[in-house]
Amino acid sequence: RWTQRISTISEYDSEGSALVRLLVWQWAWDFAQSHPWGGGFWANVTSRIEIPSASGEPIVQFGRAYHNIYFGVLADQGYLGLGLYVTMIGMVMLGLQKTRKLLRGLPQHDWCAELAQALQVSILTMLAVGMFVEIGWTPIVWYLFSIAVSVRAYAQRVVAPVVPRLSRPGTAFAKAGEEAFERDAAALSGPAR
Repeated sequence: RWTQRISTISEYDSEGSALVRLLVWQWAWDFAQSHPWGGGFWANVTSRIEIPSASGEPIVQFGRAYHNIYFGVLADQGYLGLGLYVTMIGMVMLGLQKTRKLLRGLPQHDWCAELAQALQVSILTMLAVGMFVEIGWTPIVWYLFSIAVSVRAYAQRVVAPVVPRLSRPGTAFAKAGEEAFERDAAALSGPAR
């Protein structure tokens, strides 16, 4: 059964699922060309897909799902929306990489570095799966992004001397921040709890 199904990959134009996806992606691209600012959420309900049939009379379907994150965001939000979406993904991935680098050499925070790495793998998996399933607006995507931002903020708060950088040297606020930083640094260099 599996080998029969997988053998259709070379005949995408006769296999319904693959052909419909290609037609929907073409529709989304064409829609973005005529609506560069996007069509708003659920622009796909206006889609009109003509699927070739054996009889020669095309089967017309309306409102097909995009089956792709990128074409879905492009049709829904236009080129600017797709650019912002991809930029956001890039920033989250870069932030996670910086988090891992920031925590390098701090064994008491290995769990946080490992969590950052696991989030990177999860987001990369989501991006790969998103090539064939439209999950761009599902909550799990936003959960991953928010956890990534939270992990980054935690790592910066625990490791980086935030308060002294934000205040002028010599002020009472700066001295209090430096004392707090030295206290936190001493706690970090001590034995792990």
